[in-house]
Amino acid sequence: MGVNWKKVTTETLFNRDDGICNICGKELNIDDLFEIDHIIEKAKGGSDDISNLRIVHLSCHRKRHHPNRVALPTKRTHYDIQRKDLYKGTMKDTEKSLLINVLQKTKWNKSNAAKILGISERMVRYKVLKHNITVSDIH
Repeated sequence: MGVNWKKVTTETLFNRDDGICNICGKELNIDDLFEIDHIIEKAKGGSDDISNLRIVHLSCHRKRHHPNRVALPTKRTHYDIQRKDLYKGTMKDTEKSLLINVLQKTKWNKSNAAKILGISERMVRYKVLKHNITVSDIH
């Protein structure tokens, strides 16, 4: 039985592979965006065993699996590093703000809000109650 690759730490693979991207052969630095890759793809019979996993640059991973897509950045930006802290614990606030914004645009019409959000009207009503949103929040 293979190892659950999601539980395999990046550090373990990084150390095993000597910090080298197994696709391009270049060094992986701490600021590089990287991905855990299956050497033999699962769709082609590959396993989640650690021997079938490797650490690679995100851009190399993307080129391997999606060669026709636009290239990704290869370094983390200040925004990427700060983003984790920015979103920490704010998903609920983000959802509430989005719901308030859409309800404002639809003048509290939950049916239209549901269409804009791509969810059911029932779900809109649930989220309004969940976030304790009132008409006074909208205006």
